[in-house]
This record gives sequence, C-alpha cells and structure tokens, in this order.
Amino acid sequence: MPITTLLPTVTAQFLGALRAQSLLTRAVNRDNDPAPAMRGDTINLRLPVSLAPVAVTAGAAPVAPQAADTTPVTLTLNQWFERSMGLTDKEVGDIEAGNMPQQVNQMAVDLVEFINADGYTLMKNRAGMSFNGTPANLPYATDDAFYRGALGQLDIARAPRAGRFAIHNPTAYWGGLALANIAQADRRGDGSNPLVTGEAGPFLGTPFLGDQLIPTQTTGAVGAGAMTVNGAFAIDVSTISIAKAAGAAYAAVAGDSISIAGHARNYVVLTAVSVAAAANTTVVLAGGLERAAVGGEVITLVGAGATYNQSLLFHRDAVMFCSRPLEDMNGIGETYTLQDPQTGLSIRGELTRQHKQVRLAFDCLWGWQVVRPLHVAKILG
Repeated sequence: MPITTLLPTVTAQFLGALRAQSLLTRAVNRDNDPAPAMRGDTINLRLPVSLAPVAVTAGAAPVAPQAADTTPVTLTLNQWFERSMGLTDKEVGDIEAGNMPQQVNQMAVDLVEFINADGYTLMKNRAGMSFNGTPANLPYATDDAFYRGALGQLDIARAPRAGRFAIHNPTAYWGGLALANIAQADRRGDGSNPLVTGEAGPFLGTPFLGDQLIPTQTTGAVGAGAMTVNGAFAIDVSTISIAKAAGAAYAAVAGDSISIAGHARNYVVLTAVSVAAAANTTVVLAGGLERAAVGGEVITLVGAGATYNQSLLFHRDAVMFCSRPLEDMNGIGETYTLQDPQTGLSIRGELTRQHKQVRLAFDCLWGWQVVRPLHVAKILG
C-alpha cells in the first residue's frame, strides 16, 4: 500500500475514536477557518454590546445610526501537542491488510482527552460566577433544585435558552439519573428511557451529559483570621486587595471561588497567589466586580480546605474553541491533514521512516477562550 493510501487509512480509523471521545469541542462555539496556522497566532473576536433603543423623531434630515459597538476578545492558538508511536513492519502490514492496531485508537483517545481536559480546566479557572450545590456533596441527592437554579442563573445573565449544555462529572451525572424527573420516561415525555440506555437526553430544554474529564478543585484551608476587602474598588475592577487577619497564610490557586458580602455574584481567582496573614495581598479575579466595594466586606472561600467537583451548565457561545490545520509538508514529509466538522478538530497525521520501523504521529494546534464568563454556571458537588 503506498504511503498516500496508508496514512489516510490510519487517519480514518483515528477519526472514529476521535469523535467518540470529544464532547466539549462539540458543545462550544468553534472557528472553522481552513487557513493553516502556527503556534502563537491570534484570532480577533468581536462580541456585540447591548445598546438601548432610542426614540424616533420624524424629520427631513437623515439620522445617523447607533454605533455598532463591540468588545474585542483575543483567542490565541497556544497549544500544540502530538501523540506518536512506532510501527513495526508487521504492524504496517496489518494496516495494509485492514487490521488496525488498537494503539491507533488509543492515540486518538489520549490526544482528544488532552484537548477536552484543557478546555474544562480553562472553564473551571475563568468562568462560573454563579454556583449551586455544596462542595463535596452530591448535588442531586434529593431533587433537581440545583440544576434548575443553574438554569435560572443563566436566564439572569441573559444567556439564550437555545444552545445550552449541562456537562456533569460522573458522580453527579449518575446521581441525576436516579431522580424521577430526569430518568422516568413517562414523566419526561420524549420517548427516551435513561434507566435502560444510560443516556438522559435533554432535560428542561438542555442536554444532560456526563464527562469524566471535568477536573476537581482543591482549595487550601483559610484557617484563623478573617479575610476582607482592603480598600475601595469600582465596579468592573478585576484586581482587588484582600486583607487577612493574623493566622496562617491562605494559598489561593486558579479556580478558587470566593464570595464578597453584599454581592450576588461569586468570583473566581484567576492566578495563584499566597494571601499572607496580617497583611494585604493583591488578587486577580476572572471578571470584574458586579458592584463597587467600599472596603471591609467579608470574603468567604467556597469549599475551604476541600476537594470538590464542578459540573458545568453553559451556553455554547460562552466558550470559543479553535483548531487550525498545520501545513501539509508536501514534498518534504509524508503528511495528511484531517479537518473534522463534527468536533472542530484539525488533526495532522505524519509517517516517517526510521531505522527498521515507521514513526506514526498525530499533532494538533488549538486554543480556548472564555468569552462570556457569566454564561457559565457551576453545580458543585
């Protein structure tokens, strides 16, 4: 089998496993530009800004239109990884005979899970200003109130009803399927039978999904010594100062969630920092303050000293994913590029002859960006 046939055959097998493993990239907004790119390239996004309608006054002179205001957001293609393996001549012969080694499927699993986990981590660390549930407690132990609460918070944030997704960690997902409202087909009315299939389907207009790749959040202990806002900060400010009374330091990590007394919204710590005791520490938050802080407000760490799960309920336009193709090195190397419209992934396969073996590699260039953090709600558990 010539290389021009062998590599597409392997890539086609890779595609099947790729689609089976990639959930998050299907559920978010995607850029599908076919132009080749390189690591470090940026994509400029323009988000619309809400403007109030103006009163109409009839007259002879034309009226200038309202400004088409937008908010610029940049997505950087900063992730470039590969998964490779060595093929013996026998394994190459097996592929030519139509017997694909199981390692090829595992390569797809490893690469795609790595890409999706990268997106979940970004969402955990940069979004989710509204929370439902209690850390380290099953969110659906008795009812679906936390799920409905998350949907309501997306309504408050004006996220569209269409295009929402709920992706749970396995514990929350299977706990939810034990609830009558979610599982029983006679009450659901959509003809599905989750108690037989293990697939819940849509619930309250939102796909009810599960993925084991959602990372947990481990928070440090705060210990003695209260935390308060140090000084006054204006609305939308994302860098604040926290004063901690005497006691041990609090080691804040990205993804930690805090609440400020008097604020309806929660805030997510953007970068790791040690909040020193008996001192003031600058802390950067993902997203600005919903209201001005006057100073002295008590700050509470969500799930202090615990490891807990964060299931995600979000609108697809809250997160942008982009995977651009890498250049086919025609005439230099033996490569084949696959652009999958279902997952939004652009994968390049490459075969290189080495000493008595063939090196098979798949690489991918991608980037994630949370563009509407308020359109992501978290269900803790």
